[in-house]
Amino acid sequence: MFSLAPPDVGTVLLAMTLAVIVVVLLSVVLALLFRRRYVAAVVRLQGRSQMAPNAEPAPAGSVAELRVKIEALADDADPGAGALILSLRRKLLTAQVVCDVVFWCGFVVLCLVGSLLATTLLHAIRNSDTSMIRMAFRLLSLGFDSDFSVVPVWVNVLFGVMWLVVPPVLVGATHTALPRWQIYLPIVLVVAVWIAETVHVSDFGAPIAVVVVIAAVGGAVLLLHDPRVRGAASPLILALSISLSAWTIVPVGIVLHFQGMESNDTAFSVSDALVLAVWFLLAAATAAGVLFLLARNYQRKRFSDIQLADVAFWALTAVAAFGASGTVATGVGSLRRLVALAAALAAWTVIVMLVRRRWRGRVLRSAPPPAGGLLILRVFKRAAQSEVFIDRLLSLWRFAGPVDFIAGPDLAGASIEPDEFFTFMRRRLADRFVRTTAEIDPAIDHLDRVRDPDGRFRVNELFCTQDTWREMVGRLMGQASVVLLDLREYSPSRAGTRYEIYHLMNAVSVERVIVLIGRREDAGAIEAELSGAWAAMSDRSPNRRALTPELQVCRLVSGSAAEVTRLFLRTYGVPVQPRARSHPRQN
Repeated sequence: MFSLAPPDVGTVLLAMTLAVIVVVLLSVVLALLFRRRYVAAVVRLQGRSQMAPNAEPAPAGSVAELRVKIEALADDADPGAGALILSLRRKLLTAQVVCDVVFWCGFVVLCLVGSLLATTLLHAIRNSDTSMIRMAFRLLSLGFDSDFSVVPVWVNVLFGVMWLVVPPVLVGATHTALPRWQIYLPIVLVVAVWIAETVHVSDFGAPIAVVVVIAAVGGAVLLLHDPRVRGAASPLILALSISLSAWTIVPVGIVLHFQGMESNDTAFSVSDALVLAVWFLLAAATAAGVLFLLARNYQRKRFSDIQLADVAFWALTAVAAFGASGTVATGVGSLRRLVALAAALAAWTVIVMLVRRRWRGRVLRSAPPPAGGLLILRVFKRAAQSEVFIDRLLSLWRFAGPVDFIAGPDLAGASIEPDEFFTFMRRRLADRFVRTTAEIDPAIDHLDRVRDPDGRFRVNELFCTQDTWREMVGRLMGQASVVLLDLREYSPSRAGTRYEIYHLMNAVSVERVIVLIGRREDAGAIEAELSGAWAAMSDRSPNRRALTPELQVCRLVSGSAAEVTRLFLRTYGVPVQPRARSHPRQN
């Protein structure tokens, strides 16, 4: 038996803010565990049957000699037609960052005015007492003592501006191909300057708090936009945050209703435990319902996976900021002010969303037509190496056209989509696999070829078994606009990739093929392998009548953002021959 003092609104909201932090940590841990089990399930369902050695077809007569052109991506490349896509991407990301900055600045101002500045200004006017204003400055400065000084002014102004622009800028930067150190270096420098200028007028509490808060914001951005956990963590965080926020309103009202009543019975009883259990069940049911709605709306193309990650981050940040601003409120009157503040924040959010939608719509109306599908064929390699490269390439290509690839152990967890996460949670992942040849045509016909509301195309990850992947690859080769053949870490013992090389010469014109090698690959051995496959092509190959065939081979040295951008320009500039397009997904 123990006593429970009835908490005020501020205490409850502070507890909600701390609970949100727990939600983030729990969601990330669950997402990582889910990803590990998800990859294991994909590998298990694909099967582990041994593949028979490739039977190289006999040459069917003389063909023109293949010229293999090996170039380094470090060389300067003319953007050409790719400049239109880069411009579209830049405009869309600019619209996103500007709207995020406006939203966050307005949100912070409303929180401060609604629950702190209005109260402090009224108190100062009525009582000629500025102590609360100084307390507000100390709160905004994260723990300064009574000797706080605003000198030098430029440092504090720079630090204050950083708080307003860093979250939206971080979110926008994660959608680019920039290395993470280039994103965080300016923030670290600003924080270091601020700490150096202020540590002599404050104890070490403020600098430590700054580092913790900045690290929390940066960590949340990285985790929510990491493609390895984005598809699972984003819906989990959003569902749990909505459920927590919705069901926190009920206990807040109950607490305030009984706060003024006198009662001698403050012990935690069995009925209290039952009420708490019901509360947890309702919160869990609400979270499951939100997850179902998210998966359903994602399948209907109401939003993209990137948009879902952005909404999850801003919902999490908004709930935490609202809870922190509400910690200064007490009493029933404070509850009314908080309800009014929540309504104002909701209205502000809707206004910014409408402006963003109209802005994005105007940009997309002048967008170039889709480039068609990019098919990625690759050597299965270390997951981390494949994921980093694919993430950077997709950050560019998804604005140009859809991307197709066969799921494998290296990329099975690289781009988990929300509907895949929900399918796995319902133990229906096997339904996504193409197990028979009769299922290949329907799977290809339902590939998503339509832009999402944010202007991006989706990544079509096809799940095949050992009995169907060869025919699936052949069908995808025939309908792709450009094929990227990643031969990094290739050796003749890679039977699956060797089969794709030989089949590629029989199914796709070499003008639509880009071969990628790394800095350690033997260019001579790769050229010999490609030439051997060229000489063994069948009579039905579209390359048989090529007069001066040339195959582009690009060497990726460091995998930097500049190299990946040049690779995108090379692939986007590949001539597109007439082909039968797949039907878009019916929504």
